[in-house]
Order: sequence, then structure tokens, then C-alpha cells
Amino acid sequence: MEYRNSKRTKKLIQEALITLLKRKKDISLISVTDIVKEAGLNRGTFYNHYSNISEVVTNIENVLISQLSKSFDEFEEHDNSISAFVLTLTSYLKKYEKEFEEIVCYVPTYKLENMKRRLYKEMESRFFNKNNANEDTLYTMYFLANGITGLYMDYFNHRLSMSLDQLGMYTIKTMEYLLKNFEVKISTNK
Repeated sequence: MEYRNSKRTKKLIQEALITLLKRKKDISLISVTDIVKEAGLNRGTFYNHYSNISEVVTNIENVLISQLSKSFDEFEEHDNSISAFVLTLTSYLKKYEKEFEEIVCYVPTYKLENMKRRLYKEMESRFFNKNNANEDTLYTMYFLANGITGLYMDYFNHRLSMSLDQLGMYTIKTMEYLLKNFEVKISTNK
């Protein structure tokens, strides 16, 4: 079990990194010294919690993704439909919109790939029976995971002129259309 002070210190380090990303716009220009100075900590404290800056980014991502997974678990208790899945995703992103806007343009490509894989696995575990999946199903899932991740990344990078609600509704329509027209078999039970 993590102690309250440890959680507080990690949060200070994460917030300092986000603040520095806003100012410097490039993670490669940020040093551990910059982070601890911004957080009001010493280097030893940083290294008690993280080995490097990449671990801080990973921790931020993991916290956001675990919170999203909890949201999906809550929706699943009431409604296991595609629209409920996307509406839950949209609601979560709206709740943490500022955090995502602050870090999304600094997410390295490998992290984006990780996010796509996580979304794919989330969709697979909730909607598709892998034992009965054909090649069309798998490619459709990859297409959806890539497209959804890319659209939301574009939204947070201010490349789309629509609201999160509009993006969510567009995503629902697109998913339902693709899954229906490509006759992808959807499993409604886990």
C-alpha cells in the first residue's frame, strides 16, 4: 500500500512535468532538475519515486487509463452496448479534458501505439468473441481502435472543430455502421 506522502509527492512531480511541458513544448528539453525545481523537491526525492522522466509520463498515462477502465466497468454493469461504451469514453474525456489537452501533444508515438492497443483490447474484451472472430472482424477492430484514438488525439490537439459530445456521437455512428455493414459479430456477454 502506497503512503499518502508518497502519493502526494508523485502528484507534485507529475504536475510539475505537465507545467513544464506547457512551457517548453518538448519533453526532450526537460530535465529532472527542471522537474524538482518546479515541484519544490530535491533530486533524491524524484529518484525515490521514478528512475527517469519517461516513468513519470508512463505513470500519468497509467493513472488516466486505470480511471477510464473503472468507468468502463461501471457502465458495463448497466449497459454493454457500443453507444454506452463510447458515451462512457466521452464522459470520461470531458471530465479530464484539461489534463488530456495539457499532455496529448507531448505523447510520444510509442505511447500512442500503446493507447491504441489498450483501446483495441478494451473493445475486444467487451464486444467481440475472439474464438469466432474472422479476419474482417480483426481488421475492423484495428481500424476502429486506430481511428478512434486518432480522432480523439486530433480533438485534444485542436485539429477538429467539434465538441467531445459531437465526436462521441460521430464515433457511435461510425462504429455501428462499420460493424453492421461488415457483419462483424458482436458478443454482448463476456
